[in-house]
Amino acid sequence: MNSNIFQYSLRVWLTSVVGAALFFVLITMVKEPGLSQSFWQSIGSFFSDWVFFAGFQLLFSIATWLVFYVIILLIVKRIHNHRNRLWTISSTGIVLTIITFKITLLQDGLFNDNSGFAYLMIANCFFIYAGSWFYELRPPEYLNWA
Repeated sequence: MNSNIFQYSLRVWLTSVVGAALFFVLITMVKEPGLSQSFWQSIGSFFSDWVFFAGFQLLFSIATWLVFYVIILLIVKRIHNHRNRLWTISSTGIVLTIITFKITLLQDGLFNDNSGFAYLMIANCFFIYAGSWFYELRPPEYLNWA
């Protein structure tokens, strides 16, 4: 059995980037509908906004992903029980996301946000949690105590 820790962390991170950007753009469209736009203009606007926010998040969160990857390596070496590993990984991912947003975008407070980035943070937290449990984590055989 091959270890997939790097791919696992990458999948969780990319899922949060893509999913949170999609969720954020959908929330923005619902809160501020562009009634004057035609259907195709709305689709084009949606797609361009999604690409922008996904790209923004890729650049914005790459350092957080690298820290997340290193922490997953440490968690896999230290925690023997698979379920406890996943709880710890998902919780760590959520905490890292909140810290990253707090340091960079939400300096006035987590929910005192006029720009809507709190929605983006919550969406990222959700997708990191879901991805941590959805994707299969296979530690190296020599570390697999279960």
